[in-house]
Amino acid sequence: MATRVTASRVPSARLRRFGDDARAFREIPVEIPPEIPLLPFAAGLATNRSVTDDRLAPTRPFLAASVAVVRDGRVLLAARGKEPMRGLFTLPGGLVEVGETLAEAALRELHEEVGVAASVIGPIRPVEIILRDEAGRVASHFVIQAHAAHWRAGEGETGPEALDVRWADAAEAERLPTTPGLPDIVRAAIAMAEATR
Repeated sequence: MATRVTASRVPSARLRRFGDDARAFREIPVEIPPEIPLLPFAAGLATNRSVTDDRLAPTRPFLAASVAVVRDGRVLLAARGKEPMRGLFTLPGGLVEVGETLAEAALRELHEEVGVAASVIGPIRPVEIILRDEAGRVASHFVIQAHAAHWRAGEGETGPEALDVRWADAAEAERLPTTPGLPDIVRAAIAMAEATR
């Protein structure tokens, strides 16, 4: 029996084609006969087995998405509840799951972490977080796509992944202990929200 996978998710079978919208890829299903072995990474995706989630001392970068939810000129910030950078204020967000778009992942994480609902305006910019240990080895490596969004519901709740939550403008974000580049992202999100009222 052949294994059915999506070509855009298998490194050895990248058969992507542009659709009518040149910014979006169309996924093409590919049938891989059982006599052709899949690479371990591809096999994990095809069978929904988890790929190693080694966020500390990683063997690859982790793709994540975050969201700057704007309400009345302020952005929802959450203090990280887990390492790396525990206690620093950042945007709600987390790892992208297989089959999710970046925006879908950002909204899912927003709801799971702080109980807020929003509608995405659009992407802001990617942020790369690469932390090294004392010996210079990579301790953490995340590529995070930040999004701007309009607030819809929820005040923001603390929990295991959010030690504290607060609504802050760009000036307040400058005074808080934050993850790298956060005040610039807050400013960009507020500008995007004001332009799309």
